[in-house]
Amino acid sequence: MLCFFLGWARYSREEKHFTDTDPIFPRNKVENAQGANSFVSNFVEPAFWQSVTSMRDVFKHRFEDAGIEYFPPHCFRHLAVNTAIAKCRNGHEIKAVSQNFGHEDVGTTMTTYGTISNTQVSSLISGMDFSNSNNNDSDIILKFQEFLKSQTQSQF
Repeated sequence: MLCFFLGWARYSREEKHFTDTDPIFPRNKVENAQGANSFVSNFVEPAFWQSVTSMRDVFKHRFEDAGIEYFPPHCFRHLAVNTAIAKCRNGHEIKAVSQNFGHEDVGTTMTTYGTISNTQVSSLISGMDFSNSNNNDSDIILKFQEFLKSQTQSQF
């Protein structure tokens, strides 16, 4: 499926001369059919769809024609956002990705696209280094005892 997507992206840039500001999945160009009282749509134009319903229908037909499993158009956005988030090394990069996808709040990006499976959580946590060379065991125990006291006091 990725090869079809990349092929289309390449075609839209090289053959159609679309730019970064044009939609990756542009709407069909609808014209009057010559000598008939009907419309035809044989081309695309660098314009966004007015609704997602038409785009979904086009996707379904194209996937069927290609003989591959259908995925809704928004799946490609999820793929792009998740791929970008996985490359982030810090909070600033996550915020940049969020803004790049048009989200005002990074929370939107992380709650909609940044969810991870329990297996991923386990893998990530087990790969983290929780050691701290500045603290010795007694410091950690003291901090833990202070934390427990504060929790106990706040419950009463």
